[in-house]
Amino acid sequence: MRYALTALLFITLFFSFGCARFQTKKTTDLVQGSKFINKTDSTENYTESVYFEVYSYALNISGEDALTKIAQLQAVLEREIYLSGHADKTGNKQLNVVLSRQRAESAKEYLLRLGIKEEFIHMQYFGDSVPAVDEDTLEAYAKNRRVEIELKTNKRDTK
Repeated sequence: MRYALTALLFITLFFSFGCARFQTKKTTDLVQGSKFINKTDSTENYTESVYFEVYSYALNISGEDALTKIAQLQAVLEREIYLSGHADKTGNKQLNVVLSRQRAESAKEYLLRLGIKEEFIHMQYFGDSVPAVDEDTLEAYAKNRRVEIELKTNKRDTK
């Protein structure tokens, strides 16, 4: 009986709090910051960046949250997802290209696990050749270790 009550409490808490971040919206409106995106009248593209630790391509919680939001928007807006992997300029150029590819692949794999079809995901990687901030500071390096995600108008609709 004690185990059953513990299990019931765990299940209740999981579905109340833990599972909520994986639910997708079924309505045509989603909140983007403080404004709504409507499937029928939204023509603007949506961008988001996911940041990484030094020499890492592992997603952190905020990266997973950002990708979950992208997956929710894509489900409603039916847009193409473009992933651009980047690295800071520490380390050698070849390593940075590999690392930027791994970062983009990590984001892609997470989106695939969330149910996004691979045909909607496009990936490119640049190493350290396209910095977000072109400075030699720790803050600039942190902003350059990223994957930029763009939701763009579905090219299947623009024939």
